[in-house]
Amino acid sequence: MKQDFIYNILAIVVCITCMCLQYKTNKTRIKRVRPVQVQNVVWLVGFLIYLLNVVPYYPIDGTVYFAAMAYLVAYNLVFLISPIEETQGQSGEIEFNSDRQRKKVITASILCWIVSIPILKKTIPILLMYGPSQGMNALRYRTYGEYSIFSTPELMLVDYIIRPVMVATILLMAEEISNKKFKYQLIIVSILDALWLVLATAGRSLFVTIILYVFWAVVIKNGFNIKKVLSGYKRYIVPCSVLLIFIVQIISKRINRDNGLIIEGTIYYFSGLPYLSALIKNGTSQSWTLFGKATFSSIIDIPIVFLRTLGVIGHDFLTGQQTMSGQAKDFLFVGYEIQTNATASTLFPFYLDFGIVGTFLGGLLLGCFAHYVERNYTNKRDCLSLGQYIFMLSFSMTTIQNYPLTGIPFIMKWIFIYLNGYPLNTPQVRSLHQSS
Repeated sequence: MKQDFIYNILAIVVCITCMCLQYKTNKTRIKRVRPVQVQNVVWLVGFLIYLLNVVPYYPIDGTVYFAAMAYLVAYNLVFLISPIEETQGQSGEIEFNSDRQRKKVITASILCWIVSIPILKKTIPILLMYGPSQGMNALRYRTYGEYSIFSTPELMLVDYIIRPVMVATILLMAEEISNKKFKYQLIIVSILDALWLVLATAGRSLFVTIILYVFWAVVIKNGFNIKKVLSGYKRYIVPCSVLLIFIVQIISKRINRDNGLIIEGTIYYFSGLPYLSALIKNGTSQSWTLFGKATFSSIIDIPIVFLRTLGVIGHDFLTGQQTMSGQAKDFLFVGYEIQTNATASTLFPFYLDFGIVGTFLGGLLLGCFAHYVERNYTNKRDCLSLGQYIFMLSFSMTTIQNYPLTGIPFIMKWIFIYLNGYPLNTPQVRSLHQSS
């Protein structure tokens, strides 16, 4: 216990040091919210929760703390070595007419609903049989458990096509809301997309995505000026509040414990490091075993899936994503009467590949990716770069919980975001570059 306390304090010191260095380096350059700031704050909050025992987690293995510190130092190092400066002459206002895009994403979502009817015929009876809470837990097990009700093509359709399409739809909705263009047909379609995921897989992630994307879109537009946000969006406060309550109710349906919504939300969000610790302690996950197959699974998995489909290799040849999912599928106790699975933080693939060295290299990799997205938005300020920046900010919030960069689904989300945003970057639909 004493050793765990020392590691925790050390991690907090590292996190605060990174935040101070970023503030000093960026003091006169960029005033908007940045991915590196978001990630540092979220991880600091996580370390404080573990230190103060807000949730009765078991002590986290020292290996996890050292891996986390290596990751954070490397990630921050990228931004310290190559500071980003605000481009002069840009007002930050983005003008676009997204009627064409709106029609395209709505059509794509409706097509997804239609082709997924056979899937819903399998899943809805399970929800009706067991009721809202037990039904969602039963469906989740029958979706991604050992005896899945889905065929391999159905799972590929959900993970590689339908979910990425819906993420891109929600992202466009968030961009429109930030520009005070409340087109209710797109909002309704986005909510139905999130409901579809609940009905098809008992997944709640798209509802969380709605909250995060809209939040960051509004923050990018207005900063953290509460007065400005309330005055600018006062017409929409009541409907948005009703929607938020509805989303929270849906998200809470898979909760079986009686801890209250705030504690359960904390457990859901900050169990990544305790779960990774449990995987390491029980020997399920070991370092230096995948040698890049996990970190680069979004690329390596594509030829593997293609060759398996052609029958060149057998289905027993697992992708990197399947290997990680197989290790993280079991429910493990991470605290007193607290069981969880699947969430193992963004450290998980890096640690499986090359141990603590891998988490440092992974921090450099993710740092470079975030740096590219931010620099691209700073220089262009168009609709595509804005969408990618919103995606990156939301992504940065989830690194302590899960490993969102891995697997083919990540590549597919990025492709659909690009396809939805690219036609907006034309001479007729452009950023407003105004002189200061």
